[in-house]
Amino acid sequence: MPSLREHGWGRVINVGSRVATTPLPHLVEYSAAKAAVVNMATSLARHLAGSGVTANCVSPGVIVTPTMRRMFQDRAEAAGEDPDWSRLEPEVTVQSVRGPCGPCLAHRFWYLLASFLAITAPRSGVRPA
Repeated sequence: MPSLREHGWGRVINVGSRVATTPLPHLVEYSAAKAAVVNMATSLARHLAGSGVTANCVSPGVIVTPTMRRMFQDRAEAAGEDPDWSRLEPEVTVQSVRGPCGPCLAHRFWYLLASFLAITAPRSGVRPA
């Protein structure tokens, strides 16, 4: 951080999750850690204000990992529904992705946002070396 402040330009991008504000009962530690990431990014952004260094936290939405897939399959089984992932995936996508881009572009949107945050120069006109 000292080097970024010394150069008057830098980007700190943290990866958050919606569980920071909507914790999941079976992911207690993960939910608490993601809430801490959001808090850290907010505090860091305030600390760095005016230095040319920014701190942000982006949340990409649901990323299907084996753990997440199993969670949705377990929910389906508990509800007496077919847990086949090929049937569940379209439903999960529609239910889990909320935002202006819709389900098809959601993940691309977050990657683009993080890229934009990483390359955008501060208003001072100082550009990365």
